[in-house]
Amino acid sequence: MAQIRVLPESIANQIAAGEVVERPASIVKELVENAIDAGAQHIDIEIEQGGLEYIAVSDDGRGMNAEDAELAFERHATSKLRTAEDLFCITSLGFRGEALPSIASVASVQLITREPTSAVGHKVTLRGGQQLHSTPWGAPPGTRIEVRDLFYNTPARHKFLKSPVAEAGRVRDLVAKLALANPHIAFRLSQDGRIVLETPGNAKLDDAVLAIYGRDVVEQMIAVERQTPEVGISGLISRPELTRNNRRDQVFIINGRLVQCRALSVVLQEAYRSLLPSGRHALAFLNLTLPPNRVDVNVHPAKIEVRLSEERQIAAIVLRTLRDTLQQEATMAAAAATRWPSSASTTPEKGSTAPPMWLESPRETGNLTPATPSGQRPMVPISFYRHKEPTPPAIAEPAKPLVIEPEPKPSTPPYRLLGQALASYIVIEREEGLWIVDQHAAHERIIYEQLVNRPEKRMVNQLLVPYTLTVGGREAAVLENAQEELAALGFEVAHFGGNTWALRSLPSVYRGRFKPEEFLDLLADWTDGWEGLKADEKRERVLIRLACAGAIKAGQRLHNAEMIELLDQLWQCKLPFTCPHGRPIALQFSSEQLFRLFHP
Repeated sequence: MAQIRVLPESIANQIAAGEVVERPASIVKELVENAIDAGAQHIDIEIEQGGLEYIAVSDDGRGMNAEDAELAFERHATSKLRTAEDLFCITSLGFRGEALPSIASVASVQLITREPTSAVGHKVTLRGGQQLHSTPWGAPPGTRIEVRDLFYNTPARHKFLKSPVAEAGRVRDLVAKLALANPHIAFRLSQDGRIVLETPGNAKLDDAVLAIYGRDVVEQMIAVERQTPEVGISGLISRPELTRNNRRDQVFIINGRLVQCRALSVVLQEAYRSLLPSGRHALAFLNLTLPPNRVDVNVHPAKIEVRLSEERQIAAIVLRTLRDTLQQEATMAAAAATRWPSSASTTPEKGSTAPPMWLESPRETGNLTPATPSGQRPMVPISFYRHKEPTPPAIAEPAKPLVIEPEPKPSTPPYRLLGQALASYIVIEREEGLWIVDQHAAHERIIYEQLVNRPEKRMVNQLLVPYTLTVGGREAAVLENAQEELAALGFEVAHFGGNTWALRSLPSVYRGRFKPEEFLDLLADWTDGWEGLKADEKRERVLIRLACAGAIKAGQRLHNAEMIELLDQLWQCKLPFTCPHGRPIALQFSSEQLFRLFHP
């Protein structure tokens, strides 16, 4: 008896669906791309429970007649290819004829469609790939496809999905990127009956960015435009001041197709190489136009990966364009600074007797520096050495600064302060030898132990003028479902509508040095790296981040009194030799070690 068998069509369809339909966002992508190919000017997307229970995509495109409506669910049935040669000059987003049959094989699907020239439309209903009904139906011009009970017949696939909140965030991110790739189309996304994203569809990329990211982001973007015989380049990239801790806001479009292209990601990173700190990434919405025969889109069934002919040449042109754009922006900024000099310099003139910035008096810092509890030595307020501080937010309720109240422990071991090295390290002499203490790591440990061990001492600053933040889909999902957790950590947020949120309070460890990007980075980590963590594990990571944000920075000069106070409090910590990240706080050199260094 033969061991090789032809699989039933239902099983073959489910296997094919595994390559195309990975999660609700995959379905939304396929249906929206079909709507774009149909010439839609308005596309509405609706999801419930993150798309696990319900997805609907409606458009005002060309629609289909009854025959095409039924054929659309046949495998490899497509209107976009006629010959093998067409495969090498594809201009449509879809062409394989696999999406609809794959979706229908793992869900319940209803299609309602009508051509603008027809008096009546048509409805087709399927479940598990089997057609249940096909009948004439009244409908507006265009197409509406509804998907219910995703993976009802493949429970193993269902187990690999994330929570409804996480899946909804993925859908929102995807729709945002599709809207940026197609600014001429008006998109609207509704989640559980509430509109969460809407773009104008006026063909202006900056207006689409405004609708999705908000004014603070769009005002920090630079237009990119270049046309060469090989490639057309257009879009927006961020100024070096606007960064993220991930690449999620880097959107690449090739011939109208949203793609993943490692070559373009590397080029973007190289363009900003000398402009951004390590671990930070620019925002970019770049559109490349190439001859269709130079782009191979038939790489993967999901059609998100592409191959480019003469990739190095194209990458070099893009890199040169980005560098030229950034250089021109820097030149214009320098010229503006020359025309409009600041009224006062923050750097004291040579020979000046002005006190150092790190010795600011409490009176000058106003509400941000309250009295110190009795029985403790006050810690001299610390500010960045010769660096301009961010403008502190308006505080509604004065909060006490972060004052470490250590539990009683043995007295501080005797030591002699030698001074500060490189504005980053405290050098002391103890009986056992020479110690070099990392001031940032030491202060980080002090703050962290108070936040963990003395939660009642965590101070919160209520802001008179809240920060307004425009967030992406996944971050919005976190804010909607973790407001209590965030409030317990000092971040009180409120929804302003759409993707805009208000941040009404901050942990006092920031002491006026808060930057909105820090909160956005926290949300990004919450959605990406922390999704599977328990609540107490997330809390610990946030406290580590807060300790790092509130700690003295490397390069910050300290007065002797500050260094002594820092060391005295460090010795009171339970773990005084490692920072919360696990890095060493101090290095010790015995007299024997020092002798051997000079007498090898």
